Amino acid sequence: MLVLNTNMGAMNAMRMFNSTQAMQQTSMERMSSGTRINHATDDAAGLSLSDGITAQIRGLNQGVRNANDAIGLTTIADSALKEYAEILQEAREKATEAASDTNSTESRLALENDVKALFESAEVIAKQTSYNGIALLDGTFTGKKFQTGAYASQTTDITITDASIATLGVDDASIDLTST
Repeated sequence: MLVLNTNMGAMNAMRMFNSTQAMQQTSMERMSSGTRINHATDDAAGLSLSDGITAQIRGLNQGVRNANDAIGLTTIADSALKEYAEILQEAREKATEAASDTNSTESRLALENDVKALFESAEVIAKQTSYNGIALLDGTFTGKKFQTGAYASQTTDITITDASIATLGVDDASIDLTST
């Protein structure tokens, strides 16, 4: 007859030791990562909720970066339009100056050439102002969407109209060369 000797007490102690060691390892993992849920086995519903919130946070962070890009784009357009407005104000001053009878025909011709040069500068600004290779002031920047939130419906639309001289109704930079 074969007799097996077992030490039930030692086997029970070993089982309890392994269980305690597994719980200690889980606790150490949670403490070292700083999170309560590290695996789906810790809390499946909590992990699903946590993943959803993490995705939303990452979407919002990208939305902030996109909004900052849109701010940079509008800042460039605003600066170009300020320069454009300054040029137009200077052209208006020259046209007003030319309207005075204190100017000779040659002076008026020089003022007309100045105004034409100013209009050409304004056109250069309108045609060449861009952000990341995207033209801003030539009339093609209409209805552009910027994803500024975590969800598809959270967008900001920006339209910048055509800033060319022709859209202002200025057909010609000619100044009446005759005295008034």
